[in-house]
Amino acid sequence: DRRSLAHEILSQLPLAQQTAAWGTLGTIKPYLGFDAEGDVQRLIEAIAGNGADHGAILDVLTNRTSAQRQQITKVFQDLTKQDLLKSMEAALSGNLERVIVGLLKPPAQYDAHELRAAMQGMGTDEDALTEILSTRSNQQLRESL
Repeated sequence: DRRSLAHEILSQLPLAQQTAAWGTLGTIKPYLGFDAEGDVQRLIEAIAGNGADHGAILDVLTNRTSAQRQQITKVFQDLTKQDLLKSMEAALSGNLERVIVGLLKPPAQYDAHELRAAMQGMGTDEDALTEILSTRSNQQLRESL
C-alpha cells in the first residue's frame, strides 16, 4: 500500500510534526566530504557476505544528493562492471528495497515510474499524480514524460 508506506516514512521525519508547506521543507544538501570511490567501497562491503548492512547502505545513500548518487552509480559500474541498482535489488527486499531503488533512479526516471504506477490497474492514485504534477517544473515534467 503506497500511501501507508509514504505515511510511515514521513511520520518518522523530525519535520513531520511541524507545520510547514511542503515546498519549504528543504532538500538534502551536497555531502561535503563526498568521495564516490569511498562510498562505493562502503556499499560493496555492505552487500557482500551474508545479509546486507542496511545501516551502511542507508547512511551512504540517504545522505547524498541525487547527483552524488548518480556519480556513485557510475563509479560502481566502472569499478565492479555491475549495475548498482540490480545489486541493491538482489541484496535487499521489501520496503527498504523500494526506497533504495527509488533513491538510485534519476529523478525523471523515478517520476515516470511513479506516474505509470499511479495510473495502473483499477482506479488511479490521485495523491501521487497530484504530488508529481503540481510540484515539478514544466522542464522536469517534460523529462519525465
